[in-house]
Amino acid sequence: MMTQILCAIDDTKPSENAADFAISLASQLSAGLVFYMVNPAIPSRLRGIPGNLWPDNYIRGHLDEALRRARQAGLQRVSCETHRATSVASAIVTCADLYEADFIVVGASSQRRIFDFFRRTVSRAVAETASCPVLIVRHVSRQWSRRRPSPQIRRATGGDIAPMIKGGSKPSHPPPPAL
Repeated sequence: MMTQILCAIDDTKPSENAADFAISLASQLSAGLVFYMVNPAIPSRLRGIPGNLWPDNYIRGHLDEALRRARQAGLQRVSCETHRATSVASAIVTCADLYEADFIVVGASSQRRIFDFFRRTVSRAVAETASCPVLIVRHVSRQWSRRRPSPQIRRATGGDIAPMIKGGSKPSHPPPPAL
C-alpha cells in the first residue's frame, strides 16, 4: 500500500506537471505528500563564497504554491521541504529515504541540453539510485485529475482506478491505443 509520495519540484513546467500528477495520485490513494525543492549549488566567482541558484524566498514561493494547490485538492497530509545541495539527485533520494517515501514523482523536460548527452539528467539519476519506484512526468496533455476515467477503466474497476494503482485487478480487455 502506498502511504507516502515525494514530489521533487523546481521552477519548470515539467515540474508543475509532476506536482499536479502527485497531487492527484495522493488524493486517489489517500497518501501523504511531500513537496521537495533542492537549491543547487552553483560555481561562485568569488573563492570561498558558496552560491546557490535561487534565493530562499523564491523557493518558499514555489513550495507555498504547491502546498496551496494540494490543500485546494483536499489533501491534508502535505508537507514541504527544501535543502541546499551540490547533487540534486542525491538530495532527492536522501529526502525520499528520510520520509520513507513509497514513490517518487519528478518532472523532466523533453528538450535535452548538449551537456545532458555527456551526463545523466537529474530524473534519470533519481530513477537509477532510488530505493522506491520513480515516475518521471514529461508532459501531461490535459488535467486528467479533474476528468473521470475512461468508460473502459470505470467498467473494469467499478469506477475507481485506485485499486489498479495499488496492484488490484487489471482490465481484461487490451488498453486503448496511445494517441
